[in-house]
Amino acid sequence: MDYPHVTLQFLKVADVCKHLAAWKGDIIGGVDGHQLLERYLVKGNSKMADALSPQQLLKDCTEMSIDVSTFVFYHCDLGPTNILVNTSTGSLGIIDWSLLATFLSNGLEQNFDSQQGMDFNYGDEDSKKDWRRRVAQHLKRMGYRDVVDAWWKIQDS
Repeated sequence: MDYPHVTLQFLKVADVCKHLAAWKGDIIGGVDGHQLLERYLVKGNSKMADALSPQQLLKDCTEMSIDVSTFVFYHCDLGPTNILVNTSTGSLGIIDWSLLATFLSNGLEQNFDSQQGMDFNYGDEDSKKDWRRRVAQHLKRMGYRDVVDAWWKIQDS
């Protein structure tokens, strides 16, 4: 990779997720109480705006047997373009907080595992995906559960 500190930044990004998750919410949705723009939580291919409502997302997640008992704060777009790295110090800056939401506590890893928006825009296909895979793996080691299998199961029903 072109950036020497990038290989270690996935640890820090996972830690950011953990720190935000210390704050709890009452619903699954945007911090405004409305839609959560996470299409992978939608059952089927629905393009309806209601498919992203807190009520419908809760229903779909329940049907997928995803634990919906705890909602935590989460930055829904922690892709490489929203993470600024000071290569001298290794410190991080995170921008674009417009997609802050209350999210499933056990779905954080899923966002990195399945979202192409988390890829780099340079290098071969494996290099583009490597960073988000590393963040997802570190979140798994931290105890977050992968919900992608539950999502595929409900898509096939």
